Amino acid sequence: MKTLFMGNAARLFLCTLSFLSASAHSPSADEGKPPLILERADYIRQRLEDGKTVVILEGDVRWVRGESRLRCGWAKYFEADGLLYLARDVHLFDDDRSLRADSVRYRREDGHAVAQGHVHLELDGGDVTVSSDSMAYQAADKEAWALKRPRLDLRSRPSGEESEDIMIWGDRLHMREGEYIAVSGMVDISGDSLVGRSDSLYYDLLAEEVSLVGGPWIEAGSYRVEGRRIVLRVPDRVLRKGISQGDARGEERQDAGVSQEAGFVEEPISWVEADTITLTFRQERIDSLLAYPGARSFFREDREGGREENYAVGEAILLVWKDGQVDQVRVSGKGEGVYRKRDSGEEQVWKSP
Repeated sequence: MKTLFMGNAARLFLCTLSFLSASAHSPSADEGKPPLILERADYIRQRLEDGKTVVILEGDVRWVRGESRLRCGWAKYFEADGLLYLARDVHLFDDDRSLRADSVRYRREDGHAVAQGHVHLELDGGDVTVSSDSMAYQAADKEAWALKRPRLDLRSRPSGEESEDIMIWGDRLHMREGEYIAVSGMVDISGDSLVGRSDSLYYDLLAEEVSLVGGPWIEAGSYRVEGRRIVLRVPDRVLRKGISQGDARGEERQDAGVSQEAGFVEEPISWVEADTITLTFRQERIDSLLAYPGARSFFREDREGGREENYAVGEAILLVWKDGQVDQVRVSGKGEGVYRKRDSGEEQVWKSP
């Protein structure tokens, strides 16, 4: 056992020298890239394959490259090509990202990695996570392609507010780090106070906007919004504004809560229709709604003695929420309407000349 250990220690030393020597003479050395250093391996053996030297490493295998770390349970190193094939719980990580995969092809020269199989990628300290049973990730280009129902997790960390996790599923995903994340094919959105569905989703990381196209709808609390296209403004991954464009419609259900199903079944207590509906949010709750142009809105309530219906028609309608319900209704342009507050019974009546 002692002889075997010493033999492995000697192989580890020689293998490390091989990595250092190869890195020093590679083109990347001129670019100031740190060398790839083998820290440890439980078992190392060397053999020839097609006339080329191959090193097999097994057990607890670890490398370090500057601030980056690389770990796996099995690796094959092709010395002449400078390629590493990694398997068995592969983990690549640094301060910016953490990557776990079934297998990884790693290029010693520049650290370019291609991960395949079940891949779990964490970015921004775990605030952005992408995982799939079939995903390819290229570290040099910072690009990922995922199939088999990939999942995207977004965590907000607003100051003075509780963080909220939003999960997004789709049939396909394409991502370029720091630029965009595109999800297509039966996209589902699920969060503590927001759910939705669309045929496609495009998250512009630079503009901090999420665009939903293809029969999209979202539910925020008891309110649901539909349209041809929905744009969500998410600075610091916090929902601040939602814009529904083209045949937009908003519906409110009494104490409906967040629903996982595609659509409401109970009758709405209010609805708004217009070409465009803009929602503003405060701490993940609706603060106000602006509908324009050609806006129409109806409000229904069951009171003693029967059902009461209020309405508003105008070029633009503004609804303002307070304590979870509509508190103010404002109409601009040619129009008319009447609205009685639910609690106080205070009535607002307007009619343009």
